Amino acid sequence: MRIFLENEVSRLYETERTCKFNSNDYLRLFRHIKDNQLLYRTYFKLGYDACFQLKHYDTNQAELHFDNRHIEYHIEFFRSGLNAIIKLWLARGCQETPEEMEKIIRSEYLGRITQK
Repeated sequence: MRIFLENEVSRLYETERTCKFNSNDYLRLFRHIKDNQLLYRTYFKLGYDACFQLKHYDTNQAELHFDNRHIEYHIEFFRSGLNAIIKLWLARGCQETPEEMEKIIRSEYLGRITQK
């Protein structure tokens, strides 16, 4: 189940990985979560999120925003924060739309992520 879900999420961003660009498109992820709530709830309940490792990281953005310093800390901060927001959204029954959730993520980064 863990591998299945992680592969599903990876497929959502296949183009970005193969073309080596970061779309910062979290809407796709939030739509997938809303459509697969039980799967995500189970994933988090079993603690699989603690095992997840980011395999692809946008080094261009890391250089632009962080001078390529302390990248491991930035990755962990982002991963943990995003997981916490997703868990809260799931616990509340995904009341907000995926579009609202993406706006929340964007507002937390205050322009650090490229706006569409």
